[in-house]
Amino acid sequence: MKNVPVPVLVLSIIGILFGAIGLLGICIAPVMLFTSIIPNPTMEPLRGDNLYLGVTLGALVLNLIATVLLLSGSIGSLRLLPWARMAMLAYAIIAPVITCLASVFNILYTVPKLTAAMEGPAATGGKIGGYIGAVGGLFFSLAFSACILYFYTRPKTVNAFKGIFPEDPTNFPIVDAPLPPTF
Repeated sequence: MKNVPVPVLVLSIIGILFGAIGLLGICIAPVMLFTSIIPNPTMEPLRGDNLYLGVTLGALVLNLIATVLLLSGSIGSLRLLPWARMAMLAYAIIAPVITCLASVFNILYTVPKLTAAMEGPAATGGKIGGYIGAVGGLFFSLAFSACILYFYTRPKTVNAFKGIFPEDPTNFPIVDAPLPPTF
């Protein structure tokens, strides 16, 4: 990892962390969606909603693909494998699209349906929290993807994935020259 450019190293470590959290969420989501292990009366209107279930399952599949791209690309980037750069760039294009679609669905469909099951201040808080979560998730996805797109397309990064590294500026040649006289 000595020659891995710093932005690639940082984005790869973040990508591994996000990928691991994403896989955990993808494994837990179906359990929370299809079972009543933890009773939640607010979720009851969505449990039998075929549109919600279909969109959520579709989003889980798409997010699984994106998460696998992120995890494999991040791990491969630490070894500067050429396919890993392509996987990270593919993730940076796919993830914001998925997040944008999910945010629109949540703002227009899920949040109103959930808050309709609530009363009083809880409905207002739920609505505000849902909107903040949708917009915040979209902003974060766009920011992370923009960093990947920017740093993974820089010439130094592209060359590093090709195995081309600049010469070390501190590696000065040793010249056999006579030493100056000492007094």
